Amino acid sequence: GSPTLPLSQTINLAERGQEALQWFEGEGLSAHEHGLRWHCNTRVNNLQDLREVLMPTLALKQPLAPPFKVEMNLQVEAGSLVMIGLRQAGQAVRLGLDTRNQRMGGVITDAGGQLRSSPLPRPDTRVSRPMNLVIQMDARRAVSFTVNGVGYQAPRQDFTLPNEAPVELVIQALNTNNVSSVVIRQIRIDPES
Repeated sequence: GSPTLPLSQTINLAERGQEALQWFEGEGLSAHEHGLRWHCNTRVNNLQDLREVLMPTLALKQPLAPPFKVEMNLQVEAGSLVMIGLRQAGQAVRLGLDTRNQRMGGVITDAGGQLRSSPLPRPDTRVSRPMNLVIQMDARRAVSFTVNGVGYQAPRQDFTLPNEAPVELVIQALNTNNVSSVVIRQIRIDPES
C-alpha cells in the first residue's frame, strides 16, 4: 500500500479501506463498506470563541500545492454539521454541510483565527444526499466549490488563502450537542497546470 494518496486517479475508498486510513490524520476514521467513515463525537461548546486550533479535524497528511483540484463523492450522515475545505497556516476556507437544518454555506477562518460563516438563505436538500464535491484552488490561491456540478457562489476575496504555506485538505465538525459523521466514497486529486 502507498503511504500517500496517489494523484490523478479516482480512488474507490471502499476497496482501499485499510490502506487509505494511513493517508489521513485525525481521530475517528474507520474503513466502512462504502468507503472511509469519519465519526466525530467531540463537542464544540462556544462557537463565538471557537479558534481554528480547537476544531475537531481530519486532515489529508500530504500537503497540496496549487493549482489543484480535489473531487470527492461523499455522504454526510443525518444530524451532522460537517465542513470540508482547505486550510493554510491557520486560515481556512470550507463549505459547511448541515444536515440538521438542510443548509450549506461557506465557513472562513480569517487571519486572526476567527470563524466567520455565510449560510445560504434557503434550505438546500442536496446536503442530505450523496454528493459530488469539487474543490479547486487556482495559481492565485483562490478557492471554489462545486456541488453536483453547480458552483457555490461566494465573495471571491473571502475565498482566497493568501500565503505561501502548504495547503491542507481538511474535514471538520461543529458539534454543539450531537455527533457528526461523513462517509467518503471516492476521492481524486489532480494537479492542474
